[in-house]
Amino acid sequence: MDIAVVLSGHRHGASGSDLMLHPFADSSLLEIALEKLQSLDAPCAKYVACPDREVKSLVGQYRGLETIRASHLLNWPGTNSPSKALAHLRSLSELWILVVNPEFPFVDGELWWQVVEDFLATQSQCIVSAESIDGPFFSSEGTP
Repeated sequence: MDIAVVLSGHRHGASGSDLMLHPFADSSLLEIALEKLQSLDAPCAKYVACPDREVKSLVGQYRGLETIRASHLLNWPGTNSPSKALAHLRSLSELWILVVNPEFPFVDGELWWQVVEDFLATQSQCIVSAESIDGPFFSSEGTP
């Protein structure tokens, strides 16, 4: 299977600057996610989207992880356009890509892979995603 797991190496969280690098459980949220990605035993390419040299240097301490340049992540979560927020993924050649957010330290890395397997087992190839929406549906102008 042609699959990539991409860890978003953004530094900032919704509630603060450099949130992903702040101390957390004798580590940081980003380091916890990097450890999970490194130890993931799955047939996939493992990438980290790096916004700057500091994050790229941190990734260099973990074997088996490749970096992709994503300088727009310095403004995370201020990137409102999906095409800008995911622009760094265009350089990847894999057919299936799972983007992982490091803000959830209690989600096990094996669960990431289970999500991929479950998706591939139930979905045909597609280029869009779909979600069930309860309640009213609105246009981009805000009209029902």
